[in-house]
Amino acid sequence: MNQDQLQALAAVASLALSGSPLSILVLGLVQFFKKTGMTGNPLTWLSMGLGVVFGGVYMFAVAHPVDLLGYFLCVVYGLLLGLVASGVYDVTANMGYKAAGSQPAKTIQPTPPVAIGH
Repeated sequence: MNQDQLQALAAVASLALSGSPLSILVLGLVQFFKKTGMTGNPLTWLSMGLGVVFGGVYMFAVAHPVDLLGYFLCVVYGLLLGLVASGVYDVTANMGYKAAGSQPAKTIQPTPPVAIGH
């Protein structure tokens, strides 16, 4: 690795530590959409997508990539932030079920009426 690549890698390491506010922003946006009625896998995908977009744009703005490695690191940082945000959302959603002592709601199928013979 040359000096520029090492600096880019160091930038990713320091940005990984400063990504917490972005994770909180993504989780806040996911909670907003949850309150509008979105549930389940779409929320997980939304969390991942928002993390990728915000993380990638943040890394691009701070690191100013000039070569393929720089752009690759922007994408990787966005993916990492997206994975963290979607993982945190899933963990907290599952903790809510465990804390309440219940399981996710299941669809109950009605039983057909039974004919009683005389």
